[in-house]
Amino acid sequence: MNAFVSACRGSGLREIVICNLTSRAGSTAIPGGAAYCASKAALEMFTRVASREAELASTNYIRFLIAN
Repeated sequence: MNAFVSACRGSGLREIVICNLTSRAGSTAIPGGAAYCASKAALEMFTRVASREAELASTNYIRFLIAN
């Protein structure tokens, strides 16, 4: 993510939208789906943290979306 954002900085883009696709499995236990559920939960939290870090760094041109 850092490499992507760094590469976009000098690109002249006015807005960057990063959309990560998750599912309800990120917040719901599904029998037999431990790895899948864990990966979706991790992606959702990663996106939330990246969004917060962008906010704190005043990089207003980057938006993060979570679609599930």
